[in-house]
Amino acid sequence: MNNEYLERAKKHIPNAQALCVAVGKRSEALASGDRPLLKHHESDFINVALLEIAEGLINIQPKATEEVED
Repeated sequence: MNNEYLERAKKHIPNAQALCVAVGKRSEALASGDRPLLKHHESDFINVALLEIAEGLINIQPKATEEVED
């Protein structure tokens, strides 16, 4: 894992757990055949996902919570 990409990605997603989930989901998508959102020289999907987040190309949306009726 590239520490420079990690530090830059933390600026966009400061919550460590949310960052891990975002990187995991994006690296899985890349491994399944999704195209990268930028040109790069990386071959590791985790580094590509971190770089995309660091560049502001991947953002996370909080999941809407469902209201529970009493």
